[in-house]
Amino acid sequence: MADSATLANATIGENVYVMAGATLVDATVERSVVPPDATLEGATVRRSIIDADSHLAGVALSGALIELNTRIPARSESDPD
Repeated sequence: MADSATLANATIGENVYVMAGATLVDATVERSVVPPDATLEGATVRRSIIDADSHLAGVALSGALIELNTRIPARSESDPD
């Protein structure tokens, strides 16, 4: 794991590579790659590859490949179905 990543209440499991510039807040990551400028907030990510400059909030992913600049915001109770 890179020393210059920002980690706040993050759980990093086995076989995780978090690159410099990544931000993990209230996140759990296992067997995944998190590149520079990616942000995980309130997310659980397992066996996944996240591309650069992506923002994932309030999601649980397993076996995912997230492409460059992807935004997946947390869904609020007021969002329509």
